[in-house]
Amino acid sequence: VWWAWQSRMASRFKSSKYRNAVAVAPRENILSEIKAAAPNCYGNLVAASCQFKAFPWESSGGSLAVLPLFESGRLASGVPLLQAHSGIVTDFQFSPFDDCLLATGSDDLSVRLWRIPPDGLTESLSLPETTLKGHEKRVEGVLFHPTASDVLTSSCGNTVRVWDIQNNSEKLSLSPHSDVVQSMSWRGDGTTLATSAKDKKIRLLDPRANSCIAEVDGHRGVKESKVLFLGDSDYVISTGFSTSRQREFALWDAREFSKPLTRSTLDSSTGVLIPLYDEDTRMLFLAGKAESNIRYLDLTDLEKRPHYVEGQCWCE
Repeated sequence: VWWAWQSRMASRFKSSKYRNAVAVAPRENILSEIKAAAPNCYGNLVAASCQFKAFPWESSGGSLAVLPLFESGRLASGVPLLQAHSGIVTDFQFSPFDDCLLATGSDDLSVRLWRIPPDGLTESLSLPETTLKGHEKRVEGVLFHPTASDVLTSSCGNTVRVWDIQNNSEKLSLSPHSDVVQSMSWRGDGTTLATSAKDKKIRLLDPRANSCIAEVDGHRGVKESKVLFLGDSDYVISTGFSTSRQREFALWDAREFSKPLTRSTLDSSTGVLIPLYDEDTRMLFLAGKAESNIRYLDLTDLEKRPHYVEGQCWCE
């Protein structure tokens, strides 16, 4: 009994070795004079591979700046652009299997795949490698499969589509949502897809069975929510807003999905929280749109009694 009590207390008051971490970016590593756009969409506003970084460029149409990952200093005028779409780019992601392959989605109802030259763009690029058509509404999200290099997922309205990009064909579509899909996340082994939607539901989809295997009430606020599988584990993090407009996050177990393991309120800021997870260190980062501070949670003992230690850092 004494040993159990000590273990429980140690777990409860455990401190994190990252608790006092501070993000300090050397000025020589900062990229300045960029003309980044901020389109009104649910998707990414920045993406990176091991070779490149990409972000929306302030111009007419849907253009992205694609730069070498470690490029820094003042950005010269007349930078070559990826002229991706006729409408705004709503989401984009690099392939986890190919640092030079970039997928983009747009409100022009298409998904495109781009081959970035290994040495980077020396002139603007407007010819895609592949265009995936068939979306009836604007594309809200694009997401590569974590274990199959030729599989890409897209969301459009209340529908999720799974594509074979090698053969440029749609393999299946799932429409269990009653409103627009706002966020998608694959489990690390690629067996299950988690989604959050404007209908305030969080769902688990099994593409192999072409079915929704679990559905639960998520965050009750009217603003956007996000969902993220924690690597290969059965745990899912969701972020959103409460009915009183407080930002919150919740931790779920996919095996018992009826209610969250924990739900925590953060603050009353208005920026949508974007969850990012590092499986190696088990660190969860919560970055708010248009904010200069990033919260981080040290998630420990997920297999036993999930808990977290919270810290916060600021970025210039």
